[in-house]
Amino acid sequence: MSFGCTTCTGDCCRLYLVHVSGRDAVTIARGQALAFEQFIDIVPEPERTGAGFALDGSGATFALSLRRRPDGSCSFLVDLTDGTQRCGIYPHRPLTCAVFPLRLYRGSVDIRPDVICEPSGRRIT
Repeated sequence: MSFGCTTCTGDCCRLYLVHVSGRDAVTIARGQALAFEQFIDIVPEPERTGAGFALDGSGATFALSLRRRPDGSCSFLVDLTDGTQRCGIYPHRPLTCAVFPLRLYRGSVDIRPDVICEPSGRRIT
């Protein structure tokens, strides 16, 4: 059994916007005893995904994402004493993190085109 990517540098937690579902938000809120407002942001979708939601009649759609710190990193990224970084909510992490580097795109599952880590370091189980 593996607990995350074997050569993780935490880059994905700094560079990617982490979209979450309503179920992910509830799992995190319950697991971390947090209110949604403490860790969720509503962000505009650059293109309609079919998973987004409208807030008005403008045609723009939005998604839920994990809040980011001012430096751009995920608010749940934890600095360890040995200088590495890891997910602070790993047992409650969003599905998009659990299946990374896979994604659901236009009805198909594929590997993200912008993966920043080497295949040899990715989680295999």
